[in-house]
Amino acid sequence: MSEPLNTGGPQTEQEHSPHLFFILGSPRSGTTLLQSVCMSAEGVHVPSETHFLTRFPLARPLKSVAQWERALREVEEYALRDETPLEGLREVASYIAQAEGRGHAQLLRAWLTAAARPFGAQWMGEASNVHTRDTLTLAKLAPHAKLIHVIRDPRDVAASQREAWGASVTRAALRWRDELLTHKRALMSLSAERYRVIYYERLVSAPQEEIRALCGWFGWPFHEAMCTPHKRAHKGFAEREVHKERTLEPITPSRVGRWRHALSAQEARQVELICGPLMRELGYELSPPSIPLSLSVLPSLSREALKVAQSYATRRLKVEFSGMKERLQGLASWSEQGIEQSIKQSTPSAHPSAYPSQEECKENSPKERDL
Repeated sequence: MSEPLNTGGPQTEQEHSPHLFFILGSPRSGTTLLQSVCMSAEGVHVPSETHFLTRFPLARPLKSVAQWERALREVEEYALRDETPLEGLREVASYIAQAEGRGHAQLLRAWLTAAARPFGAQWMGEASNVHTRDTLTLAKLAPHAKLIHVIRDPRDVAASQREAWGASVTRAALRWRDELLTHKRALMSLSAERYRVIYYERLVSAPQEEIRALCGWFGWPFHEAMCTPHKRAHKGFAEREVHKERTLEPITPSRVGRWRHALSAQEARQVELICGPLMRELGYELSPPSIPLSLSVLPSLSREALKVAQSYATRRLKVEFSGMKERLQGLASWSEQGIEQSIKQSTPSAHPSAYPSQEECKENSPKERDL
């Protein structure tokens, strides 16, 4: 069990916090596999996805005591729902708030620190796919954290997403493209010490070589157990997340290139139409020119792209509304308290002598000459 916070001594909360890292990438790109590899290392834990920036968008204020307390209650509820044990959340959050103030960076660190404590972890990871588009935001919220982006052939990603939950091939390709563009911005903005890429195909084809390189980047000792993550002590995901159960099987390259059987030639060409330039940059081989894209698919492709754009805009509006709602609630609470205080100050005592007589009112009323 981790050492409790020493709030009375000169030590800082940072000295008791685990080192943080984030695993990023499109859904079904191998992020859960990498999570299981990391969890097999000594002193490392990666809990269920927190969806932190979805649940606590930056537009949502967390500065006041009431806003902070409400957020902590929500963290406890989310952790219970996601089957993530927490230890000392209130203690850690209180210490951080006293030392640094309240905000998203502090709430994120308190959440992950409390989740690390039951496992005595010195390194704490987070692997929410929804954070991939917000890579640079995470880098700012956790300036000492490391970030890893897992990349997989988008045709395999699209095939796997459809197999797992019936996702549209076009939508999967559009999301992969957007997240790869975010990856390119991260490459230009973050140092090699903070940001790293892992290719799914290399990880499953030469696991020991890739995992040794990963350990060297982290500064972790390599353990053979990391090459057999299906034997890990903790799954790292909730029971309801059945689409992640393949990580309970040995690492295998058998699913590399499955798109050749899972997608039609036209579906593969649709993915390549959307992701082709980025795929070439990454070294993925495209379909031969002898397989042209049928013009009949272009209308449906355009409709899907419009739906994705509308979905993204709606999601952004929800985020903004969430923040506005919190601000209005805080303002309403402040207004109610202010009104109550003003009423208390302006309302005379219930004692009869506190109320002025009609005569006193007449004497104190403005005279004609004063008007």
